[in-house]
Amino acid sequence: MNHITYVGVKTLCQIFSYTPYIEYIDLNQNNLTENGGVELANEIHHLIQLRGIGLKFNFLNYKGINALSYQLPLCSNLKMLNLTGNFIYSEEIDTLIWAIKSLKKLMYLNLSINQIASEGLAMLGSVLPETIQHLNFSENRISSEG
Repeated sequence: MNHITYVGVKTLCQIFSYTPYIEYIDLNQNNLTENGGVELANEIHHLIQLRGIGLKFNFLNYKGINALSYQLPLCSNLKMLNLTGNFIYSEEIDTLIWAIKSLKKLMYLNLSINQIASEGLAMLGSVLPETIQHLNFSENRISSEG
C-alpha cells in the first residue's frame, strides 16, 4: 500500500500528456480521495491506449466517482475497471451507469466492497456491454432478491 494523495496524483497526471500510450494505471490502495479522483478524471483523456484502471480502496466517494464517470467514455479501449471499496452508493451511480454503458470493450468490472443495493445492481445489469466476462459485486448491500 502506498500513500499517494491528491498532491501525488496531480504530479503523476502531469506526465500523461507526454505518455499517451500508457495502457494500465494501477493506483490501488492509496489515499487519492475525491479530489484525487477528480484530478485523475481531468487528465485520463490524454491516455489514448488506456485499457485498465485500478482504483480500489481510494475513498473516491461520490465526487471522485462522478468526475471519473464523465471522462470514462473517452477511454474507448478500456477493458478493466476496478473500483472496489470506494464508497459507491446505489443512489449515486447514475453517471457511472452512463459511463459503463459507453464502454463497449469492457471485460472486467469490480465494484465489490461498496454500498450498492439491489436496485443499483439492477440498473448496472441493464447496461453492461456484451463483452463483459468478469463481474464482482461481492460485499455490497444486495438483498436476497438480487
